[in-house]
Amino acid sequence: MAAIDHLQALSPTLNAVVWLYLSTNAVRVVTYLPQIRAVWRDTEGARTLSLLTWGSWTVSNLCALAYAAMVAHDGPLALISAINLVGCGCVTAIAAHRRLQWHRQAPVPAPRGRSLRRPGSLWTGTSAPAYRGARPRPAAGSGWTRGSRARRPGTEETTVRSA
Repeated sequence: MAAIDHLQALSPTLNAVVWLYLSTNAVRVVTYLPQIRAVWRDTEGARTLSLLTWGSWTVSNLCALAYAAMVAHDGPLALISAINLVGCGCVTAIAAHRRLQWHRQAPVPAPRGRSLRRPGSLWTGTSAPAYRGARPRPAAGSGWTRGSRARRPGTEETTVRSA
């Protein structure tokens, strides 16, 4: 009851800010669910997700919870921070688990003697070419042939011999 009396004593602008904060964070709790589901179902090491970013959000929510509980003594803020901590922590923990599973898999034999490199960084999830020295092959009929340069419209094809 004291929290409601406190809200009624605030100016209309501050009261709107409090309700906006509460409502956006209530919606935010629901937005964790699709991300948790996507990371849970991922079979390729959650490479599209940055563990560094989600980990920093988890630590940030932990700090917000500590601040709300120990400094501000604000129960609603502590509750919201705790819920956000659980959401971010779930995404981070599941993604880290998937990433470790992906990096621990036995390497697949590389084609034509090339060395296999697992794509993506363990922490940031950035993609990299799967094989060192691998280049994407041009589409058939694109004007690219081995040992040639691209044809420019209106010019004849120039062939460069490889050494």
